[in-house]
Amino acid sequence: MRGGFLGAPAIGPDGIIYVGASQVYERGVEHSIDTSFFIAFTPDGEIEWKQPYDFYWISTPAIGSDGVVYFASQFDGFYAINPDGSEQWYNKNYGSNFSSPAIGSDGIIYFVSGGKLFALKGSSDGLASSPWPRYHHDNQNTGRAGG
Repeated sequence: MRGGFLGAPAIGPDGIIYVGASQVYERGVEHSIDTSFFIAFTPDGEIEWKQPYDFYWISTPAIGSDGVVYFASQFDGFYAINPDGSEQWYNKNYGSNFSSPAIGSDGIIYFVSGGKLFALKGSSDGLASSPWPRYHHDNQNTGRAGG
């Protein structure tokens, strides 16, 4: 069996690295998905926690100032996950979703699904103050760590 990551990682204020991953069977139908996970790794690369999900692909997560992790899944909706791995909320009404969320300074979470822009109120007051809180680093998509 082999696996792969489903989107790029994001890093929380405490250095925890969050990413979606899959395990793939090599027998039978090649590359068929057995299980997908959302995983938190410590800065040393150890698994802090791992939660199984029924999705195939997820977006790169965005981490809010309060540590809540937001991500979208391909066919299953939008998630808000607490830093301990527990689910804060989930909404399946957004359909096929490949966009990585952005979090405005007012706590509004923006993402695209089915060709439409959505805006949801989250619990955060903007992005986490961390080295890499979302896809392309920041809401301006600079792709640069640091100042």
